[in-house]
Amino acid sequence: MLKSVHFFVLFVFPFSLTAQTFTATGGPIPDDGTISTFDLVVSGLPVAIDTQNFGIESVCLNAAHTWNSDLSVSLRAPDGTVIPLFSGIGGDLDGFENTCLSGNVAISIFEAPHPFTGIFRPTGDMGALNNGQNPNGVWQLVILDTYAFADAGELYDWSITFGSQPCKPFPFSSSDLPIIKINTGGQPIPNEPKIDAEMFVIDNGPGQRNFLNQPFTTAGPIGVELHGNSTQGFPKKSLRIETRNALGEDEDVSLLGLPATSDFVLSANFSDKTLMRNALAYDFSRRLGQYASRTRFCEVFVDNTYQGVYVLTEKIKRGKERVDVPKLDASDTTGVALTGGYLVSIDWNSSPGWNSQFSQPNSPNNYLTYFQHEYPKWDEIHPKQQDYIRGYVDSFEVALHGPDFQNPQTGWRHFADEKSFLDFLFINEISRNIDGYRLSTYFYKQRDDKGGKLRMGPVWDFDLAWYNSNYCDGWLTSGWAFNFNYVCPGDVTVPFWWERLLQDTLFTQNLACRWQLLRASTLHTDSIFAAIDSMAAAVDEAQARNFDYWPILGVYVWPNPGALPDTYAGEVQKMKNWISERLDWLDFAFGQYAPTLNPGFVATPLSALEWQFSPEQTGDGYTYFWDFDDGTTSTVAAPQHQFPGTGTYEVKLTLSTNYGCGSQTQQIIHIVNTGTNEGVAGLLQVFPNPAHDRLTLTLPDDFSEKFTLQFVNSLGETTLEKTFSGNEKQVSVSVSELPAGAYGLSVEGAAKRLAMRVILH
Repeated sequence: MLKSVHFFVLFVFPFSLTAQTFTATGGPIPDDGTISTFDLVVSGLPVAIDTQNFGIESVCLNAAHTWNSDLSVSLRAPDGTVIPLFSGIGGDLDGFENTCLSGNVAISIFEAPHPFTGIFRPTGDMGALNNGQNPNGVWQLVILDTYAFADAGELYDWSITFGSQPCKPFPFSSSDLPIIKINTGGQPIPNEPKIDAEMFVIDNGPGQRNFLNQPFTTAGPIGVELHGNSTQGFPKKSLRIETRNALGEDEDVSLLGLPATSDFVLSANFSDKTLMRNALAYDFSRRLGQYASRTRFCEVFVDNTYQGVYVLTEKIKRGKERVDVPKLDASDTTGVALTGGYLVSIDWNSSPGWNSQFSQPNSPNNYLTYFQHEYPKWDEIHPKQQDYIRGYVDSFEVALHGPDFQNPQTGWRHFADEKSFLDFLFINEISRNIDGYRLSTYFYKQRDDKGGKLRMGPVWDFDLAWYNSNYCDGWLTSGWAFNFNYVCPGDVTVPFWWERLLQDTLFTQNLACRWQLLRASTLHTDSIFAAIDSMAAAVDEAQARNFDYWPILGVYVWPNPGALPDTYAGEVQKMKNWISERLDWLDFAFGQYAPTLNPGFVATPLSALEWQFSPEQTGDGYTYFWDFDDGTTSTVAAPQHQFPGTGTYEVKLTLSTNYGCGSQTQQIIHIVNTGTNEGVAGLLQVFPNPAHDRLTLTLPDDFSEKFTLQFVNSLGETTLEKTFSGNEKQVSVSVSELPAGAYGLSVEGAAKRLAMRVILH
């Protein structure tokens, strides 16, 4: 809804090349979500204004408002061209006093102090107004209070000055990145709902230049609104886009090579001076095998005004190439169809949802985690589906909170996919995401016939991560990000899940093992730095324009931490230096949970050829791989194996965890004589085994010759050797001088050799 205020001209000069100012009165700035336009008539000027000889030089205003950052102010020319002047500045301060805006000055109004007295560069490109149009006619100051029903204000007066120092447009003709142009017809873009607009995409493909005025490669109607929460206060706005057909209905479109969908986000990354923090997090989540939104760098224009480098991003939603869970219809209320899929978020309370029954750790305000329905949406989900997913999440939390939470059958693993939790933690911890776990946090549930469990992710919203936050310890390279509640307990806090998971010894073992595996490959420092360098190279040309238009390098923008480099390369290096130190701390922190693996085993002959192999370390979370050196293998924990005949066999056991840790040992098995009456009665017997001070050997009845007894340690060294006469069927051997460990024991006569594994404590 538009609200117009009448106008009148206070003074007009006959045309000359000297500066001429036109002034009009203002009026109330309503606080009901409506757009107000304040008119000013210009007459008596030449029929065309340009960027060389005569054109618009500045716009000035005086206004009062009790919360400045609520205001979005634009200027509309007689030919319909609209440029933004400012928005989201001044915080909760009051008013604008003799505030002038001109494209001819260097200092941005974003950098100016309240009450903004003086002349500053607007956030829009005033030079775009000097486009050859006829300036005579009605000019409009367009004002929207973006936060309705909170604070009101008044525009006292405003003016436009034309002269011989016209503003020049921002120099832009082409880019090595795709170009996206959005035309709103001069409407301010609100927080919500989406307004109708048009979008034009120029993308000639990889390695090709894209020209601003060339024919577009994609075009169509869209709905557009602001995206984000705290970032809406920045002059460079993130946008949420919905592609539509001619009837205004959602229509899936492939933009810049991304899989077709109707919902995208253009991330402005204003305070992220590397321009890549979100893209970097999503990229590495995908490298870990998890779905995360795909991205493309581009340069954006809104209503003919350059906005800078953006990241086009898929919005998180259900779909075959996105969160791949089955579609739920309203009729899916029974059986396996009811069990999935569902997408749930933990975020600001923005739509009907439900609270966890469990309080959050160290939360003095007794916060309860708030869950919201992302798919199906709260206003589309059937009551039975709503009850099902809420009940399933509750069951997961009950199991995790309960005393048997580590039980692999009845604990939390019965309800959740462990690997997705590991990988979600890695991405949030590497980047020390200040919003991680507690905001913009997603998880989903598959249908039971497709796995059925809860999976964490996709990851989302990392513009304040990777060393880009100066509050709540976000700048530190040490400490867990999930311990946010103990650092900033008064804020929206982290669910109990993560603290509880770190009390699960198998989970921490798997964390350490998967981390160790990934650090040798995907998450190697060189791999992370190579990805950063690749993204920096992709935006190298465009970032120079971005920071020419938004001169914030070396300038504090909330919540930048630490030193403020005055070059783009400096910002990238600053992030890399921090990441290197962060990885060092995580190596130490995860390393404390690394398991001590003992791949030793006892080999017991059941007959001359058939042997029992028993690992010394057993339990949940281990896998076993036996290589018997005769062309056969086994993955049974304690296999029995029959060798093909006499010979020497080097039997190897590789003991591994499910997530990457592993260790190997081997034993030599000598089979000298298969005999004809083999059996347990004809075997070497040792008691006790394991032994401490002394062990007793009983020889088989058919072992009558003189024999030599040897103990060989794991290094192949003979540590004890004794010789006995053949008539000694049972001998006692002192082993008190031998170090504890596993030994190969052999008894060898002239025609026969017996061997087995013994353990000394």
